[in-house]
Amino acid sequence: MDLRVLSDLVPDLIIEGKFEEAESKLLDAYQEASKQKDAEALGEHILPMLVQLYCSQEPPNLIKAEAFAREREQVDARAYTKLQTAMMLYHVARDYPRAVAKLEDAVRQGKAENDDGTVYSSLSVLGQALLQLDRKTEAVRVLKEIEQMVLAKKSFVVGDETLFLESACAHGVETPTVKRLASVLAPECRDPEFKSRLRALAEPTT
Repeated sequence: MDLRVLSDLVPDLIIEGKFEEAESKLLDAYQEASKQKDAEALGEHILPMLVQLYCSQEPPNLIKAEAFAREREQVDARAYTKLQTAMMLYHVARDYPRAVAKLEDAVRQGKAENDDGTVYSSLSVLGQALLQLDRKTEAVRVLKEIEQMVLAKKSFVVGDETLFLESACAHGVETPTVKRLASVLAPECRDPEFKSRLRALAEPTT
C-alpha cells in the first residue's frame, strides 16, 4: 500500500476503534518494508504507526508497543526517536523510572546532535517524570537548564514546558523561577491553550 494512503487511513481506523483492520494493514506494510530493507518507510511511517496503534488499544498492548519502539530506535537512531519512546513510557506505560533513563539519554544525544528542540522537549518531560518520583532536587536542576535554554534563545517549540511548569508550581518547586519563565514564554507561545496557561502561571501569587 502507498505510504501516503496508509498514513491517512490508519489514524482514522484507530480513532474509529478498528484496531484489527489497522493492524492487518500495518503488518502487511511492515513485512513488505522489512523485506525490502526500506529504513525510511519503517522508521518514519510504519513503526511509529504500529506504536501508536498498540498504545491506543484498550488496554494498551505495551509489550508490542515497546517492541516496535525499540525497533524504531534501531532503524532511526536519532535522539528524537528516543524522546518518542520516552513519551510512551511516561504517558502510556506510566513507568517513570524507565522514562527518566530514556529521557536523560535523549538529552545527552540531543546535545551531541545539536538538536535543541529535542533537548528542550526531553527536559520538559524529564522534569515531569522526576516530580512524579518526588525527585525534586533533580527537577530543579532540569528547570534551571530549561531556563538557560530560554535565556540563550535556543530553537524550540514553546509550550512543551507548560505541563512541567504547572507541576513544579503545584509542588512548590522554584515558584519564582516558574513564574519568571512563564512570563517570558507566554508571549512567544503560538498554541492558544498553552499561551493561556502560561499567562495564568505568570500571574503574581495573591
